[in-house]
Amino acid sequence: MVSVPFWTGFYAGANLGGALNLGHGASYAPVTGGTGFDVLATTFSDPGKSQSALTGGAQLGYNMQYGALVTGVEADFNYVNRKSGNASATFDSLGYYGSAPYAYTGYDVTGRRKAEWFGTLRGRVGVATGRALFYATAGLAYGQVGGGGTLATTGVAETYAPGSTKAERFGFAIGAGVEYALTEAWSLKGEYLHVQFKDTSYLLTQATDANFQLAVRQKNSFDLIRVGVNYRF
Repeated sequence: MVSVPFWTGFYAGANLGGALNLGHGASYAPVTGGTGFDVLATTFSDPGKSQSALTGGAQLGYNMQYGALVTGVEADFNYVNRKSGNASATFDSLGYYGSAPYAYTGYDVTGRRKAEWFGTLRGRVGVATGRALFYATAGLAYGQVGGGGTLATTGVAETYAPGSTKAERFGFAIGAGVEYALTEAWSLKGEYLHVQFKDTSYLLTQATDANFQLAVRQKNSFDLIRVGVNYRF
């Protein structure tokens, strides 16, 4: 029989889950104008493509219980097993041939987003009832995110060198979960987190005219659903 209260103290464990909605879109904006069929007159965006990936990691934390109220802090570190798939979109835009207006058609954009690893440092506040602990959590997120893309045209003969980026970014994580005590020491938990990092950027450069570039601003966020097991010391 598990006694109450019992949540106070250090704990460690492991988790496994899925990162959902890895692709959340990007925006494309002209940086400089070149010559000939070179100057885009508008900024556009692609909506991204919802992707999922397997994640796994470990966590370490500490709880303090005051009656039914439980507060604590938890840190975790996790691996993401793959990048998101490509997102694609086609755009038309007004441009210029020298100083004369020209209608660009068929800009084909492909982009990909990925998170290779991430961690969080969060506070937890919950209510204990029987063997269950229901809690909300929020705090700092950090990780390595990146991606890349290409831009090609079908309406005019232009090609662009692929661009890519990889960087460490900080952000935030917020969510909720429930933990259930199996014994005095062991517990199982289920948890949802929304994780969002600062945007990353890279350039797409026209292969025939390096004076023309598009700045790509890529969003980096995902939803995490996972289960875990903890051992309380």
